[in-house]
Amino acid sequence: MLPTLLGVLAAVPVLGEAGESCRNDADCVPSLACLAATCTQRAPERVAEPPPLPVRSTSTAEVSDAIVVDEPQPQFSGVHFFLRVAAGMGPAWLNTGEWAGFRWVSFSSASGLIPIEVHAGILVGRFEVAAEVSPGLTLFFYSNGRPHGSAALSLGGLIKLYETENFSISLPIRARGGGFLAGTQVGGLLGASVGVALRFGGALLEARLLTGEVRRVGSALVTSLPFSLTASWIF
Repeated sequence: MLPTLLGVLAAVPVLGEAGESCRNDADCVPSLACLAATCTQRAPERVAEPPPLPVRSTSTAEVSDAIVVDEPQPQFSGVHFFLRVAAGMGPAWLNTGEWAGFRWVSFSSASGLIPIEVHAGILVGRFEVAAEVSPGLTLFFYSNGRPHGSAALSLGGLIKLYETENFSISLPIRARGGGFLAGTQVGGLLGASVGVALRFGGALLEARLLTGEVRRVGSALVTSLPFSLTASWIF
């Protein structure tokens, strides 16, 4: 029995430790390799690293496109069409005259002006161009009390005093020139105005605080200072 056990143990190969001689890797313990006929510590296996990701440059334009900031647009920007109605009243002075023989005799009298107007125009930023029409709606009272209509072209602008996203206060300044028809007589008119305007979105409310107009037909000269309230719709 004992000789049999000794034979089995003798048949089991003895693996070499580090520094012992060997013929191949099988003669060394699994953690060693046979290098130059000597059991030597195996070199650690290198793990393959993944290739680096390509670096993509980002242009300034792409960064600007990626970061979008909604900035509030000013109320008076771009080109817009508008409609306006105006109504008011004010004092007027009539100066006229006639020849009496070889002598010119002048007459003057106080009267009143009631303007009712319709405007249509273009608003470019804060600058506007408008056509104004009073088709027989402006009543002009003096000695004969005849109504008359007028048509004019106006140029003006809005000076900003205060502005938020949905509300603004501005100072409108305008000048206009055109003609009018009183009965069968045709005359010309010139005028200018300064006021204050409040804008709520697409609606503009305005008070013309200081307005001066001069109308001339024949020998008659009419000077007026009407006060008007207007309402505009901006599209």
